[in-house]
Parts: sequence; structure tokens; C-alpha cells
Amino acid sequence: MKRLVGKFLVLAAAAALFAVMPAVAKANAAEAAEEAPSNGQKMKEGSKEFFSGLGGTFKEAGHTIKDKAKEVTAAAYVGEWQFVNGKSTTYLDLTDDGDMSITQLHGSSSKVWTGTYTVSKKQIVFHVEDYNGKEMDEDWVIAFKASKDKEMKISCRKIPDDANGYSFKNTTLFTPVEIEDESAAE
Repeated sequence: MKRLVGKFLVLAAAAALFAVMPAVAKANAAEAAEEAPSNGQKMKEGSKEFFSGLGGTFKEAGHTIKDKAKEVTAAAYVGEWQFVNGKSTTYLDLTDDGDMSITQLHGSSSKVWTGTYTVSKKQIVFHVEDYNGKEMDEDWVIAFKASKDKEMKISCRKIPDDANGYSFKNTTLFTPVEIEDESAAE
């Protein structure tokens, strides 16, 4: 009988152990799940990080393309340009650092406007700060189309007529100022 009671106790203990083990395992698994992210969560977080980094890469590439486009556009209008109308010549000088000047010559007289400029796709805005030594504060919007180093067509209601009465309201063809080669002159 002792043997039977012993076996009964061993079987009861084993049954209790088998009944409690899954519950303990389930509790441990739930606790572990709270502490560590699931594979799905890890993938989600990794994807967010990847696409966030990728977005930054595309953004940088976009800025690079935009900067290159500005360089190409700048190369099209930066420099010294001239429009000759009989005895009157109008010069535009646009530097790559954003300074500008407009000079109108007629015989021995000259008119000079200086300031800064900004460029968008099809217009230049001259911010005129000085006229023949007198302070100014005007913006002149200039429609333009430039072909790198060849020609620039502009029109502007604000540029004063030249001494021959030419109106820059008309589309006007400016050409690059030819720089004399000093070695050829010798």
C-alpha cells in the first residue's frame, strides 16, 4: 500500500508539473515578447530607418541636381554683354557672385546703374542700388533667354531708353563683349 501511495503521489506531482509548465512557459514568452520586439517589429523599424536614409539620399541628390542646373544656368548669363545701337552701346555685366551693372555709353557721356541680381528660370531681378553715384532702391524684372556664351535676349520696362531712343521694352539681343587678346595686339 505504501508503494501504491508513493506512486500516486509521484503521478500527482508529475501531473501538476505538466499542468503548470505550459502556463509558466506562456508567461515567460509573453514577458519576453514585451521586452524584445518581434521580427515583424524589427523589420518595420529597419524599414523605417532604411527608407528614412534613402529619402535623405534622394533629397541630397535632388539638391545636387538643382545646384548643377543653377551652375549651367549661371554659365548662360554670367559675363559681359553688349547691345550696340548706332553710337549708343549698352553693357550688362553680371558676375557669378551676384553683382550687376548696366552701363549706357553715348559719345563721351555715360549712365551707370549698379547693384545685385537674382535669377529664376526665365527672369532676372536686378536690385538697383546706385545710379551714377546716387543711392537707389529699385527692383527691375528682366525677362531673358540666354544661350551660353553666344547671345542673351532680354526685355525690361525699367531699363531706361538709350541715347538713340531705343526701348528695352522690346526684346533686345545682347552679345558677349569680345575680350581683345593682348598677345595678338603686339
